[in-house]
Amino acid sequence: MHILGLLKYLDKVIGILLTVLLWYLQEYQKDPNCQYKEQLKEVKFDIAMYALLFAVIVSIFISVIEKNKKKKTIDQWLHDFLEHIMELHLEGGNAHTRITIFKCKKGYQLILPYLVWYPLKAMCLTQHKVLNRKFLKNIPYKLFSSYLTICSRYGHSSDVVSYTHFLLTNRNDVPNGLADYCWREQIVLGVSTNHITHSDLTEEYKDTDKIVKEYMKETKMDEHYYSTLVSLNTIANNLLAIPLFEQNQKIWGVMMVDNDSEQKISYQDKLQEYLPDLQNIFSFTIKRLK
Repeated sequence: MHILGLLKYLDKVIGILLTVLLWYLQEYQKDPNCQYKEQLKEVKFDIAMYALLFAVIVSIFISVIEKNKKKKTIDQWLHDFLEHIMELHLEGGNAHTRITIFKCKKGYQLILPYLVWYPLKAMCLTQHKVLNRKFLKNIPYKLFSSYLTICSRYGHSSDVVSYTHFLLTNRNDVPNGLADYCWREQIVLGVSTNHITHSDLTEEYKDTDKIVKEYMKETKMDEHYYSTLVSLNTIANNLLAIPLFEQNQKIWGVMMVDNDSEQKISYQDKLQEYLPDLQNIFSFTIKRLK
């Protein structure tokens, strides 16, 4: 029996035993020959408090375990979903191709791991770099604003773990990249543009090369969000952003196919005929896994 089932079983058994014990003490107290009425009142109260405390603790444990179990199930399915797309529809991709699913989270959900958990990981793992320019440029400091953050990824990735978050903007605001634009407009967007992987990114937007400015324009990234570009470990020039919906048509996240090779690739042409089916599969499955 796994730990979740054991906890649920113990919770029920101990709950029943404590109920029976409290009932017995209540009945025993009514006995005219009972010599311990005052003591029993105190004992009953203590037992009730301990029972309540036990129930709360066990409920918290069960809730945490069930939440983690559900998260692992969703994470595994998302990974398999992306692998299916890559292997079946993108011919296995290549060394430069990856698929990422971004999910919306608030800044306050991201800031603690960003400032505590990630630096701790960086002390042990070389692929986690947190004191470099890219990391510091991307701190999610707007605690009550929404960000698109990596939920699942399959395919090529750089040697350094990405902590990139895309601040979500409103339709009246300037856009913060293709993923943000896809989220707010809820449309599929494909771009094949300049290859700027080896371009030097200056501290200020005004000092950067024309080719970088053209890249930002074509990928829907306003100069106000130049720091987002600087924070990227991999700057892809072939991009496809696909909105993902729940079954009630509420947007759930964004799936991004990207590639940073010098060759121009239209992923929209490659996936266009499959997109409705893929979106429906996602909507149907995510509802049942939630």
